[in-house]
Amino acid sequence: MGNGRFFFEDECHLTWGDICGYVWGAKTERIKLPIVNERLRRSYFGALNIMTGRVVIKSYDDAKGESVVNFLAHLLRSNPRCKLTVFWDGASVHRCALIRDFLEKINQGKAGLKARILLVRLAPNAPEENPIEDVWLQGKTHIRQTLGYENFSKVQESFKNFVGRKKFAFSKIKKHQQYYK
Repeated sequence: MGNGRFFFEDECHLTWGDICGYVWGAKTERIKLPIVNERLRRSYFGALNIMTGRVVIKSYDDAKGESVVNFLAHLLRSNPRCKLTVFWDGASVHRCALIRDFLEKINQGKAGLKARILLVRLAPNAPEENPIEDVWLQGKTHIRQTLGYENFSKVQESFKNFVGRKKFAFSKIKKHQQYYK
């Protein structure tokens, strides 16, 4: 089965309103910017490879069980012949029956370190433990600092390209790397 790979996974929801960050103006004035359709939304699943700093990213219409299973299958296909350990939060969708059935099928009765994919739940209410959260923040900061988006599809394209092409190297990643060498 080759080497193991270690990923930190999470979902991110991008909305048209996310590009509205900061504007300059007098402190005494409230500046209003019209948002054409702030309900436009896209869900992204990302898995940060802790050793390479690269992110596997895929977009979905929602963040429900079927999308989670689809993303885990995509992650497995992207890492053939590797055992995967995926660290993620305790969201209810991560514990649903679809996920349990998927794991049973993929792992074929193997558990722990013998499993093809091992899912490890991070501490509850501690997003600071998951470095993919910092990736999402950098991605949203990138789109806020880039001007001239004509429509929401351009925002999505820019976000996905930034996250998917960048090699991330910040202190939280380096902290985790020492444990998985």
